[in-house]
Amino acid sequence: MPKTEFDYESKQQSRQKLVNFIIKYYPKDERKTINMVCLPGAQARDVYDITDVLKIPRSNVWGLERDKDVYKIIESKNLGINLFQGTDGEFFKETKDKFDVVSLDYFGQLKDQELNSLRHLFGREVMKPKGVLHTNFYGSRESEKVKEIYKTGSVIRASMGKLKEKSFQEINEIINQGKLDSLLKEGFEEYVFSIKGLREGLTRAIMSVAGSGKFNLKTEDMNKILHYGFEDVDRLESSGIPLRLAYYLAFKENKPYFCDCVERYKYVSDVGSPMLTDIFLFNQHREWFDGREYPIVIDSSNFEKPVVKIKGVPLNTTKELMNGLLLSRGERRESSIINDILTSTERKILTQANRVYGYCGRLRETDIIKDRQFLGSSHKIKELETEAPHPENPSLSKDEIIKLLKEGKTSQWIVENYNADPNQVRAYKAWITMGKY
Repeated sequence: MPKTEFDYESKQQSRQKLVNFIIKYYPKDERKTINMVCLPGAQARDVYDITDVLKIPRSNVWGLERDKDVYKIIESKNLGINLFQGTDGEFFKETKDKFDVVSLDYFGQLKDQELNSLRHLFGREVMKPKGVLHTNFYGSRESEKVKEIYKTGSVIRASMGKLKEKSFQEINEIINQGKLDSLLKEGFEEYVFSIKGLREGLTRAIMSVAGSGKFNLKTEDMNKILHYGFEDVDRLESSGIPLRLAYYLAFKENKPYFCDCVERYKYVSDVGSPMLTDIFLFNQHREWFDGREYPIVIDSSNFEKPVVKIKGVPLNTTKELMNGLLLSRGERRESSIINDILTSTERKILTQANRVYGYCGRLRETDIIKDRQFLGSSHKIKELETEAPHPENPSLSKDEIIKLLKEGKTSQWIVENYNADPNQVRAYKAWITMGKY
């Protein structure tokens, strides 16, 4: 294939990371039956560089394209893949197919349209119980609305860092003393409003939508979705049900996708655009909620006062039980009271609820979200013209340009006030954004 505008080194590196990720979690025989959906674009690089490399049958691949002219170009290639003319959001709203791999290689940023697409992907269970999600977003000059989306995850990351070394008993005591809010507000502003901290919220926003499962379709309030805001949790907890069990029951109903693993990358495109890539392995872990193994149901005949029943018998939710279920550094501390008031089946279910709660918790998310790996830049900095664009202005060295950019001067301001090549300045700006300098 001839070289195209989407066939440059850093982009190839990004695609190869997705290929490696899929190979890691899907054995060779399983890859023959993978169903994949992607945004191939006019060059159809996802087909040539990903699905063909993985030996995924083209008949198992869906290519989505909203632009009619680009759609015709893809169609004319006779790739042998399934095609859909429309947005990914429209596709996820109506498709009856289920997918192992979803690759959403966007040009822009994570906005309402992209969030709504993810809401339907996970809310309608378009992704199979175990699946890979690959996303790619532009990582610079975020609007205030995008920053608000990112800020949600960034605040959670900074807050959870403060609680990381504390046991559940210590956290519970802080909550009971009314000191949690003040603790979380101390000293994380610098992280939350830094560029690095803010953009980490991109990863967490996606994880939150996946973790909301069917709850995505019960509300359009993104704040609730991004905070796992299940109304059922509040209702159950207010009825005296332990918080962890309330979450377990909400998860059982909403079928969320838990993030087992995430890899994060960044690179600079051939035109100098900083890009942010995330590759997730999601899993509903349906075995955790097997009704035969864990026979627990909610009797909601009285909506305001639901009753949790195990094998038809109401669960005893006493204060001693709630305190006894707290975890200490990952080990369960059982008291004789718990053994006296709970059956073996009840203990088994409540222990499972604790495990699930710990697995989906914010503290674990903090552990699995690592710093982004820089894959390189494919932007070739043009040499300065022999005739300077602004001969009347002083010239700047590379270090001087970088210093001005780090001080907050815009690329346009530097070009207008100094003898500097616009492409060169933009490239340095992109490299700073991606952490190269």
